[in-house]
Amino acid sequence: MDNGNSDLVEFTKSVTAALTSLGERMASIESRLNADVQQSCPANSRLLYEQEDRTYYEDEDHGHFDHHHPSLVESFPSSMKRARVEIQTISLQGTPMGTVQSACDTTGATSQKSRSTSQPASLLRSPLNLLNQLNQGPDYWCCDPIALGMITSAEAQRLVDAYFEKMHCMAPLLTQSLYSNAENLRKASTQLFLTVCCVGARGLPASDTPRIYDMAALLDFSLGQVVHGARTGDITLELLESLQIYAHWMPLRNGAAARRYNEVSVWNVIGLAIRWAKFMDLEGKLAAAFGTNGNEWNYKKSVSRTEDLRILRIMLNLLSLDYQTMLSTRLRATIDPNPLLPLARRLCASKDCQPDDHRLLGLCELTNALKYPTDLHYINFFLDQWAVEWSKYPRTDAITPSPSEMPFTSQRWYRLSLNSIPLAGLCSGASVEEAEEHTILTALKYSVESATDMFACFFVGGRPASAAQWNNVALDMPLLARFKYAIDSYWMTHTFAFVLLCILYARGAIDDMLFCHIPSQIDRATGPPSQSSPLAKLLQVGLEVFTQVGHNHPAAHLGNLVAKVFESISMIDSNTNYVEDVFPIPLDDGFDLGLYLAQQS
Repeated sequence: MDNGNSDLVEFTKSVTAALTSLGERMASIESRLNADVQQSCPANSRLLYEQEDRTYYEDEDHGHFDHHHPSLVESFPSSMKRARVEIQTISLQGTPMGTVQSACDTTGATSQKSRSTSQPASLLRSPLNLLNQLNQGPDYWCCDPIALGMITSAEAQRLVDAYFEKMHCMAPLLTQSLYSNAENLRKASTQLFLTVCCVGARGLPASDTPRIYDMAALLDFSLGQVVHGARTGDITLELLESLQIYAHWMPLRNGAAARRYNEVSVWNVIGLAIRWAKFMDLEGKLAAAFGTNGNEWNYKKSVSRTEDLRILRIMLNLLSLDYQTMLSTRLRATIDPNPLLPLARRLCASKDCQPDDHRLLGLCELTNALKYPTDLHYINFFLDQWAVEWSKYPRTDAITPSPSEMPFTSQRWYRLSLNSIPLAGLCSGASVEEAEEHTILTALKYSVESATDMFACFFVGGRPASAAQWNNVALDMPLLARFKYAIDSYWMTHTFAFVLLCILYARGAIDDMLFCHIPSQIDRATGPPSQSSPLAKLLQVGLEVFTQVGHNHPAAHLGNLVAKVFESISMIDSNTNYVEDVFPIPLDDGFDLGLYLAQQS
């Protein structure tokens, strides 16, 4: 028995000695590595953490932000002071979402605790410690633009006000009573607060938001951390709201507008939001709270009425994003609108209805009727009837919905997207078989009508009722100004409508009076449209829509494409009678026409 205890003691001593030796060797190696890093790290490296008097900074491709704030840390409340992690450089290449450019100081009680201990600095720089830092949840990373000195509280309130005043009606997701106050929004979620501030910056002059590119890079990084490191406990309603707003309005980036918004990025964000909504069983929570028929609110099975309404708005917005993805990918939608429809109707008839909630109801009705778009005759009949009924829809604020607003804008895009599917062959120059002529001609007429309405809504009084009235059209300048703040997908859809009209004209499928017919090989356009013709007026207003946004707008690259196509149309003559001659570059310049003109299945 004694021999056994003696052996155990000796074994314990040997293990302890081995661990001590190993620790000393690791500390020595890490010390040498840190010395090498300090000597070899270039001054323009992408930094995650540096000195405590330097807050945030981007790599040289987008300009340095070397802002010194000697008293910045001292000015923070004690609860917000975070430990500086002793890491010199981090490569963020390969971080999810493909838009990560920079980072910010870390937050979290774990870091504060480790700082207060007497551990050697080499342990803080160890690879395992770094992995643990990166594996923290999204709340661990400081994404508060006020705490980082990017904006003041007053500036934040202006950004939030701009969001609700100019953007919210385009995608009515957030509950205004909860989030219209910037400080309340900040307390609820710094991630959502940062997202709203970045989007709201679009509604203010550039001089009022000098740090917008800093904030945009911070938002990209923080959402990258959400995608990369979120755990089940980190998934919240606020994160879902942030992802949806991000999908609608991707933040401005300096010098990268042409690659800022694209369908694939949106698919990624929407897909993640849908997966999280399924994981959180938001549909099940709505069914428990409102019942299967949506007619009665169950107090016993609900956390709170406010949260139920938030979940409902989240699901209705996610439904529209899901359908948008279906239109561009031609894949079946994930969310079933049928159980959400009675809930949306109940919401719009209740005292809890916000002024823009009826837009969500309209989108829900559209997606519910068009979730299996197989028969174009049914699709066009339904959309006509829906437009008539919604023009009489009783708004809670007694204001008649405008045809230039959502959901009418969505109705026109849905019609154009679905009817343009059979036109792929015609636009590519393929001959139309006689058996398909009726179907193609019907789809062509509805496509041209929808594209026409998308631009004619910018005329005072809408689309002219007769050919003579086209000579007296005038632009609705207030509407044109509001459209600058439209969600990013609207710019893509209007670009598509513009390019489609030009291609159809060049192919000879329409003339400048917008009359449609199946073209033959001798029907190609031999000159630009007449300046007084309806087509010329539409193209002029389309050009105006894009040129009024300026070069810093996220749709600026699409504006360049529209300008090139417009210039090409004006140069058509008898010697350039092929679309390939008319559009040598623009169709490959940031706009994937194939996403919309899909091959027939």
